[in-house]
Amino acid sequence: MEAETQATRIPKSGTRERILEAAFSFYRDYVFENVSLSKIASRVGISKAAIFKHFKTKDALIAAMDERAFSHLASVLQETQALFREGKRRNALALIISHLAGNREETFYLVSTVPRLTVDTIIIQLRGRGVSLFDNIFEQDGSLKDENLYYITVFTASTFLCFLMFWFSSEGAAPAGSGKSIAVFTEKFNRLIQDGLGCLEDIADFELLESRCDEGMAAVLPLNRAFTALVAVIERNGIQGVTVEAIAGELGLAKSSLYSSFKSKEDMIRKLIEEELTNLYKSVLCNVRAFSSCGERVYILMRTSLCYFLDRPGIISIFQSFVLSGRTHVLGEELHAGKPAFCGFLEEIAGLDFVPSLPDVGIRGFDRKMLLAWLFSLPTMLYMHCRIHRLGRNEMLCVVRRLYGFLNTGINGWN
Repeated sequence: MEAETQATRIPKSGTRERILEAAFSFYRDYVFENVSLSKIASRVGISKAAIFKHFKTKDALIAAMDERAFSHLASVLQETQALFREGKRRNALALIISHLAGNREETFYLVSTVPRLTVDTIIIQLRGRGVSLFDNIFEQDGSLKDENLYYITVFTASTFLCFLMFWFSSEGAAPAGSGKSIAVFTEKFNRLIQDGLGCLEDIADFELLESRCDEGMAAVLPLNRAFTALVAVIERNGIQGVTVEAIAGELGLAKSSLYSSFKSKEDMIRKLIEEELTNLYKSVLCNVRAFSSCGERVYILMRTSLCYFLDRPGIISIFQSFVLSGRTHVLGEELHAGKPAFCGFLEEIAGLDFVPSLPDVGIRGFDRKMLLAWLFSLPTMLYMHCRIHRLGRNEMLCVVRRLYGFLNTGINGWN
């Protein structure tokens, strides 16, 4: 029934165009697995063999999808370049937000198919299409030219990604955002990016907060050796290459010894990730609970998370592997089944005040959990991107102070 409903949305244009539209129609949410040609053909109402009359291979179809999505985005960004040069950043960002919010399938396609979800990959694609907007950030070889602009870009892009996903999943964007709702979201979200939350206090003594945060991190439980082995196997063989035998071999144990703790490979992966997430959220909760002001809690949450990733990067590696393997949704369902311990810690964190009042960002139902997801996403994305450019631990930790500034006062005044 769902396929028939979607098929009715495919315009009655040329067959090649209808195939492209059908392929994009699968991207109304995250899609981290290959969409089969058979499903695409069914949605168009043609045979799978008929697709090959217009696209010689599946790679050719994917290349055409890349070309459409990146070319449309590049066209918008070329429009914004003049606005940026004239100092009209608010107008420029409004164009970008409106384009992404108004093209759900293309936006999800870009997010779903970019390797490792890096800002850098998107920028390289856009530069190849004549967009010079990021030339002040990157050298031609891809190395950083201006680290400050890079951090602003990472903050902005990460916030875009987070809030666009909130907006697409909100009641106001279903089944397709109207022009009016897109305009409202664009205006209010743009204001958040430009001007920040504006309700957090200035932190006079970052070093005092950081020393207390480090004291809390010292109490983190040691890594489970089996989790370390799981990370090593995944980094070497990928998710599909994980077996109980491979984990046992990494640990120097007999396979039978692991079955005394785990029922199956899936049970082992789930329990090990559950344990590490519980440790992460418990550490964050212990640290933020020691502070009473909203600003201190926001800063401590971000710094504790980044410290955790720096000390124990395995959890990031595992989730990236699941994303690239297309099993993110399956993992999410498995992890939340039975309400594991980390869910309780996350609920407690969500119950704390991080802002005096929630901002109006043009999203229906915007709540504390969404705010919390945004706060967690910033150090996560910062870690992922800074690791690509081999930035050091101290430098990454210093950037958390900038993130706090972006959150509070926006990107205005941080050039």
